[in-house]
Amino acid sequence: MNKKNLISYIVWILLAALLFVLGGRSSRQETGNFHALMGYLSDCFLFPAVLEGGLGALSWVAAHGSFDMLGYAFSRLANTFFHFRQEGETFYDYKMRKQEQRDGFLRVPLVIGGICLALSLLCLLFCLT
Repeated sequence: MNKKNLISYIVWILLAALLFVLGGRSSRQETGNFHALMGYLSDCFLFPAVLEGGLGALSWVAAHGSFDMLGYAFSRLANTFFHFRQEGETFYDYKMRKQEQRDGFLRVPLVIGGICLALSLLCLLFCLT
């Protein structure tokens, strides 16, 4: 693991910790017994899991070209309104240009979100037993 990856992991972990705290503030519960505490921790871990994991999953889907048709449609719409006489590119040309520009997806938030989801499910398991 190089220094750039390590910094990226640290930043996303700090963001997950911040989301953990914010998720805990939004779902205040009575934490008198062990089961209630585990339920509270499960809710706290679920917030960063959904946000960071969802961001990583959307990034993965976009990296495989699933949103290219929407991008092409909006670019054609903007081209129609703002560049009246200019001929737009075909969808094939647009897709090939986008594929050359792609550089992967956000792996780190997907991994951190998956870890938070696993911790949330583990706390939920302890809460229900």
